[in-house]
Amino acid sequence: MANASSIIENKNLDQFYPNVLSKEPTVRLECFSILENYLSDINNSIDCEDLTGFINGLLQWIGCSNYRISYNGLRIVELLIERLDKNEFEQYLDNVLLVIIDRLGDGKDQIRDAASRLLLKLMKKFTPQRIWDFIQPLSFENKQFRIKEESQRLLIQTLNEYVIKKKKTRLSTHTD
Repeated sequence: MANASSIIENKNLDQFYPNVLSKEPTVRLECFSILENYLSDINNSIDCEDLTGFINGLLQWIGCSNYRISYNGLRIVELLIERLDKNEFEQYLDNVLLVIIDRLGDGKDQIRDAASRLLLKLMKKFTPQRIWDFIQPLSFENKQFRIKEESQRLLIQTLNEYVIKKKKTRLSTHTD
């Protein structure tokens, strides 16, 4: 792991790249906290020579059987979604969605909740319709019962967030 002083000096994602691509769990776990702090600071650059490789490395984290690494990967992708604009993230959307949907079937509640939160963030960044057009064929007819169940919960959350709130807003503006 690159030491913290070199990370502060370089101020880009490239120095995290070898650690993100590492298969070693200890390297990934050590990298997470520094990377999370780095991405949480909006003054730090998110420039990366190979952002595609970087994100693919994070998708490997998410798909990992170690729940801490999987959770950490979801968290880092969440931070990247917040920092990248819609057009920058567009090319990664399909691959990210595939991996996140798979995590809806995870045995740990913490992972399923993080995956659902991430999908809701993607709905805010893009549109609920765009995300559901991708999710629906992969989730409701999936062989894993947890993916079906979590997709139904996500649908309810989506309806509460985007349909019911909009109706309440319209009703309140009509009564004023």
